[in-house]
Amino acid sequence: MIQRSGISPIKARDGCSEFFGVKETDPEALTETDHLLGWLLRVLQQEDASDAGGLSEALQAALRYLDTLPAAESVQHKNAILYLYHLILFRRPETEREGLIQLIQSHTTDMEVRNIIMTGAEALIEQGARETTIENTVAILTARFPQADVNTLKPVLEGVTDLDRLKALNLQASLVSSLRAFQHELEG
Repeated sequence: MIQRSGISPIKARDGCSEFFGVKETDPEALTETDHLLGWLLRVLQQEDASDAGGLSEALQAALRYLDTLPAAESVQHKNAILYLYHLILFRRPETEREGLIQLIQSHTTDMEVRNIIMTGAEALIEQGARETTIENTVAILTARFPQADVNTLKPVLEGVTDLDRLKALNLQASLVSSLRAFQHELEG
């Protein structure tokens, strides 16, 4: 057993603490000391859950705990909110993100944190618009020129970072007389 001040004993296993097996740890054991890390680890346990319900419940519980932190711990609050935001952003399916991110936003008044979250959300929206425009362009070209291997153009289209340029290319895909003409537009 390993004893740490303020933390209940944790069984050592193969020289590593149970901390490394956080996903197998009883959720109640993580929060029995009522420390912020335990609440964040409960959310981490649910990061790859197949249904969003378990994650949503753990997230709501962690956010309720964050709301109880004194003003003197505002840095911890801010860092925890950003951690939760990034966990959702990078570990949950796109279909679940919006609602979970709105839940996180509702628990912070820190404008810097809100701006970071909004900037991330805007980037995701633009990324989705880019991906959709590229897919639509490839679909149009495939329908118009079925004998050509249009998929070879996809990496080139993905290299175009300007969304307005991608939209213009999408329009050109509908108007050009040949795939070669589209390639010329793409190179230009």
